[in-house]
Amino acid sequence: QNVRAKEIIESNWPVTVVSENDMNFAALGFFQTLAGQDASGIAYVVFPSNAPPGAGLIVNGKLVKGMSDLAGEISFIPFGYSRTEQVARLNDPEWLKTFISKSVTGIAAVINPDVVVLTGDGLVAGMIPGIRQQCLTYLPPEHMPHLAYEADYEADCLSGMIAAAHEALQLKKLESPN
Repeated sequence: QNVRAKEIIESNWPVTVVSENDMNFAALGFFQTLAGQDASGIAYVVFPSNAPPGAGLIVNGKLVKGMSDLAGEISFIPFGYSRTEQVARLNDPEWLKTFISKSVTGIAAVINPDVVVLTGDGLVAGMIPGIRQQCLTYLPPEHMPHLAYEADYEADCLSGMIAAAHEALQLKKLESPN
């Protein structure tokens, strides 16, 4: 814990290291697929069956990480359930649908994204209309983001890794005196 691997590697070898969590990479990858469309913000949210939920957030085309990289850690929003209780209940489809609806509503109220991509072990595409309906009990329709379902976020995550590596190399090239 608290090992700064990026700094250690970069200080010992002539390489550029890009390090993010999986949802940040997935958000970057998905956002790349929207190029040319008029989307300025997305949230890519995972509800795994064995860990607290989290999100990668893009606002105005930029990844949002916050001052201490806490941005997107939606399990810390005080919904009235500890993180341990959240994980224990993620396998209950009705509870999950309500929890996702509240999470999407909170995200919409804070960053107002164009799209919220939902993924996770206990989530299936057929749940999305019910989640949308629950969100609309909290949000006016004009503020409701488009909800997308992704069964497997691996491709988006990989695309995000490639995009982040490309951007880091471009920045390094611009900074290089040669």
